[in-house]
Amino acid sequence: MEKIVIDGKSSFSRTESITKNINWLSLIIPNDANQVKMQLNNFEKNKHIPDALKQFNSENGFQNIRYDSSQKWIDENNHAVISNGPFYLDRYSPDSRTIVIKSFDYGNYIFEQGKWKEFEDVKFPTINSVEFAQPYVLGSNEKIHVSAENATEIHYFIVNSEGKIILNGIKEIENNEADINFGGKTEIVEGVYTIKIFAASNDVLKPYEYSKSFIIISNDKEIPETDVITEIKESQVDYWYVLLVIPIFIIIAGLVIRRSRLSSNNK
Repeated sequence: MEKIVIDGKSSFSRTESITKNINWLSLIIPNDANQVKMQLNNFEKNKHIPDALKQFNSENGFQNIRYDSSQKWIDENNHAVISNGPFYLDRYSPDSRTIVIKSFDYGNYIFEQGKWKEFEDVKFPTINSVEFAQPYVLGSNEKIHVSAENATEIHYFIVNSEGKIILNGIKEIENNEADINFGGKTEIVEGVYTIKIFAASNDVLKPYEYSKSFIIISNDKEIPETDVITEIKESQVDYWYVLLVIPIFIIIAGLVIRRSRLSSNNK
């Protein structure tokens, strides 16, 4: 392919093909594949050994075997897409816009059929619950209990009210559970904090994120209880007062209208 481009018969990019008015080299197109075949034939006739093949014993004609097999492939498949994987390009039809991929099935491929089936049903890690006493009391040695599924470990971060990470760590998951204990840490003082937990797995890259704010207090303090209004009483309205006010407004409006009419007649 490099030799074809150097000779100016094709290009590696669309821009160059437009500028030089030459083909944009594509191994899937039969005409371009034939160019590759002709170049392979020239290498074989001239006994040219590419740098990548010089490490092999040239006396046994290794490069000629590769040249012959590549030319044979192009003759049989009408394209030059040659790979080393378990599948190969069988045929390409630009008119119907179809590409047919087939398996080699030569019997000695190292992985059996269905080897990677286990990755079809991806199980992402999740956090089912995070349990701990609230408010958290300093010196209580209270543990934060995390229940997770499909997770290998959890990464936790304690963030203060200023958004700074003051404590973090990693805990392994055992039987879908893990405990976090930051009792006795000098970095922890009274205040409002946020705990962020990420459940990670060795099987997938996407972790599960959990976040919750909580309060830490000293053991000699209590958070005052607040009364929550649960009943809303209907306001008492004096309907007799409303009925008395409405007629008064009607009388006043009538007097104003009558006075305005008399003024107009006098004029």
